[in-house]
Amino acid sequence: DASNHQTFSGAPNQKPDHSLFDSDHDDDAVEYSSYRRHIVVGGTEKSPLLGKANDRKGLKKQASSGSSSFPAIHEITFSAERIEERFYNNHHEVQRGTPSWASVRWINFGGCSEDLVQHLQTTFKLHRLTAKDIAEVPHRPKMDLYSNYMFFIFQSPCIIHEKLGKEQMSMVISGKTVITIREGKKGDCWDAIRSSLREQSEVRISNVEFFIYSLVDAIVETLLDMVEALVEEIEAVEMKMYKDPADAQLLGIVRAVNREIHFVRNIITPTYALVQKMLKPFFRGWNYVKHHEGAIKQYGYYFSAGTRTYLQDVDDTLVKIRDHIDNATEVCSSLSDMYQSTQDHMMNRIMLILTIVSTIFLPLGFLAGIYGMNFHHFPELEWEHALAYWWTAAVILVIVTLIGLRVMWKCLLPPKTQRVRLRMQ
Repeated sequence: DASNHQTFSGAPNQKPDHSLFDSDHDDDAVEYSSYRRHIVVGGTEKSPLLGKANDRKGLKKQASSGSSSFPAIHEITFSAERIEERFYNNHHEVQRGTPSWASVRWINFGGCSEDLVQHLQTTFKLHRLTAKDIAEVPHRPKMDLYSNYMFFIFQSPCIIHEKLGKEQMSMVISGKTVITIREGKKGDCWDAIRSSLREQSEVRISNVEFFIYSLVDAIVETLLDMVEALVEEIEAVEMKMYKDPADAQLLGIVRAVNREIHFVRNIITPTYALVQKMLKPFFRGWNYVKHHEGAIKQYGYYFSAGTRTYLQDVDDTLVKIRDHIDNATEVCSSLSDMYQSTQDHMMNRIMLILTIVSTIFLPLGFLAGIYGMNFHHFPELEWEHALAYWWTAAVILVIVTLIGLRVMWKCLLPPKTQRVRLRMQ
């Protein structure tokens, strides 16, 4: 069907500014507010790595449960005036082609199998490397451009069996057709988009480019929800650790959250590079330049100027997520150092007490060592009150030792004014 190969267009009524797929538009630009998901905040969740109950107010229901009420294969074909939904029991029922009245045809596969990949490769003329990347799980987020379609791989965090995991989402965009293939571990994060499509929303009246932005934005917002939940959890642990720095259980939570943060960082880093690639221009190739010399620029963009404006907002969100991750990593490191310093301080106090006790008994050991010698003649042993004299000398030595320790302690401490200044600091 020729309609399936129609080129990308920018935001409605906006000039494409040399996008990858140029088309004619009016010069007047229409400003659209950024689409945002509205998902109810979830309640108490279990710590993914510890399996213990912790309050995660920032964790959204999409990130925690990920449940979806849609079948494995769900198709939505829509335009500003019309929308149709279809459900398939078998992927062989999905065929190529987009109705002429439709702005976007979205086919969402809730799972991935080898038979499904082969069917998509045959039906939609996918490159064998694309089929290999779809079947390879997990795969690093990436973006590839082919002659008749664009291919994306994203990763979204999810909680599976009380453990933090990730689900791979592959996207194939060919003309007006958008195909999404999920790994199938959990439901996706696009329920809010489905709800918006049933109304006269900005997504409904937009085109393929804006719809792609909406899908990517939903994935990035899920990452933001997860990171904010981890940040709130580590902040709560930080307040508890300030009250009781020696609590070993809190240290275990800090280490678990730190592992989760590193896990999410491994998703954020390639996703940020992917969005950066979507924003940057690309070289069209020497063969293209040779045949189109003087007709168009050598460098072009994957998306139009209007869509790049919204993608820049996604890029800003990823920068915010990276800042959250860096701050949370520093907090985890400082809390671990604080726990270690607290343990060292406790050990130093124990060693101080043991040293004081040993110092007190040192003179007594000296007396016991002298009078415990096996000499034949000890004049003191023949005294009538020798034991009382010994105990008197022992008590006097102990008192003198305590006074000496007190004097040494005062000499080692800073002056009183400095101590007050240190307390104020």
